[in-house]
Parts: sequence; structure tokens; C-alpha cells
Amino acid sequence: MTPSVAKVIAGLALTFFTLFTPTFAATLMSGNALSFSGSLFQDPCQLTFADSQITFICPDKGGVSTQPLSMQQITRGNVVLPGVEKVSMAYLNSAKSKAEVRVDYF
Repeated sequence: MTPSVAKVIAGLALTFFTLFTPTFAATLMSGNALSFSGSLFQDPCQLTFADSQITFICPDKGGVSTQPLSMQQITRGNVVLPGVEKVSMAYLNSAKSKAEVRVDYF
């Protein structure tokens, strides 16, 4: 092996190890940044109960959406609210005097 070939091989090896070491990778990545603007989530809806009705007060595009829903609407599952994927209700006793309302958000 000639001295010039040995120098080329040594140079390539040094370049290879320099490019693929963690310290070099960290140096490459340190200049990048990941940033978010706005909110990543929204506040949950507020619920009020009165006269066999549940009123949902939900944040909606910088404002507030207020929607009263009957127990029948909730048990049928045909509820459309901003930021809400699904609203469901299950009675906890046979007399239907106690119920659990579940709100699933996007």
C-alpha cells in the first residue's frame, strides 16, 4: 500500500467517524427548534343540570357556545357540540334517578 492510498483511507475513515458520532449529530440538531403557536387544547365544556335537561357551555372559536340538551337527545347520541366527539349517558339504577354523563373530546 502506498503512502497516498493510506492517507486517503485514513481520511475517509476519519470523515466517516466524524459524521456518524452522536456529538456531531447533536451539533447538527442544536440549531433547529420546534415551536407551537396557539393552544394545543381547549378548556372542557361546563355542564349545568336542571329540569331533565343538561346545558353545555363550550368554548367555540374564541367565543362560547351554549346548548341545552334533553336527556332523550343525549341517550340517542345525536349531539353536536364544538370540540366534542361524543356525549353519552348511562343510568346507574333501574329507577333511572341517577345517571352518568360522559363527554369525549377530540
